[in-house]
Amino acid sequence: MMSSTFKITHASSKTVEVPSTFINSHVGTDDRHYPYSPPTAATREAIRNLQAQLPFASQTPLIPLPDLAKKYKQAYVFVKDESNRFGLPSFKILGASWAIYRALCQRLGLHVGCSLDVVKKAVRNAADAELPVRLISCSAGNWGRAVARMSAVTGVEATVYLPKGTEVATRDLIASEGVNVVMADQDYDELVQMMWDKSRKEDLLLAMDTSWEGYEEFPRWVTEGYSAMLDEVAEQVKSACGEDITAVIASVGVGSWAQAVVERYKGDSSSKGVMVATVEPEKAACLVASLEAGQVTSIRTSKTIMNGMNCGTVSRIAWPALKAGVDVAVAVDDQEVHEMVEKLMGLDLAIGPCGAADFVALDKLYAAGQLRDNDAGVVVVFSTEGPRDYQRPG
Repeated sequence: MMSSTFKITHASSKTVEVPSTFINSHVGTDDRHYPYSPPTAATREAIRNLQAQLPFASQTPLIPLPDLAKKYKQAYVFVKDESNRFGLPSFKILGASWAIYRALCQRLGLHVGCSLDVVKKAVRNAADAELPVRLISCSAGNWGRAVARMSAVTGVEATVYLPKGTEVATRDLIASEGVNVVMADQDYDELVQMMWDKSRKEDLLLAMDTSWEGYEEFPRWVTEGYSAMLDEVAEQVKSACGEDITAVIASVGVGSWAQAVVERYKGDSSSKGVMVATVEPEKAACLVASLEAGQVTSIRTSKTIMNGMNCGTVSRIAWPALKAGVDVAVAVDDQEVHEMVEKLMGLDLAIGPCGAADFVALDKLYAAGQLRDNDAGVVVVFSTEGPRDYQRPG
């Protein structure tokens, strides 16, 4: 296990030293001002209906890990394995599919609930009328590939910009989906601002899973799209053990996925009492920095093997939920995550760094006494990424 504290440098150049297992003192203190707002049952049904129309649509497995349950003194530990979601090695297509669908319906004047075929036809008609819908995004990893896949499914022309430091293998995977790919010289936060300016100037559809003032609707749809996985987990856990979930661990990049998790387990009255823990790289621990400061705080990031979480600022719309609902925020080091990737391979679990990070967090939570012995405990680890090539740390 690496050191129990680490240093974060804010964008302002201020450096702070914080615990790698950060207990959130704000949790539950702002409930009057932040009504958790998970999507309605009708919205969740519409999301699942849309996603059932996508190529390779099927549920991902929930895998019991009895050895880990014994190690951490819980009744059950499960991993939700997102290594193959609709033919892609990550869960991000869940958010991208619903958000792009909603955005296209809005742009093309279609009613929400129309079939994917209706959307495709409208996209073709717009192109034939020389009014094509063009989409842009930026990503250091799986979000970009999910956007690329959805653009191919709908027939929308798309360009994905990659921040500096993005690995060539990531570029090639995104390009394999048939979109234009541009390697940029800016870091992620700088590139997001460039894409925002470009989209408004050229009337492009901006597809991002983070938010800021003036850009909140699309990322809200992204968060809604992730609810499909949470619906699956609820059904699968009930089927597997008949018990209620007591703790979950979710990864944080910009925070849209973690927002969906918090809204489900803190906003659903049937889930009260669930401990929500998050994990992010020490090199990009923007949530820990923000929780420590008590407000959204941008930080300086550096290259990490967890490139899908290499983000310097928490999403504007995610922050209220994360501040009020995350119980413990864990930060992990590249070396310990790499070692966990190899350890999981020995357990026949093919999981990439962003997924392995959750297992490192599980270790840290137990070591810090934040995951207490519970003979009725049901822990769900969300492994959000399948195996991929990356440069080994060290």
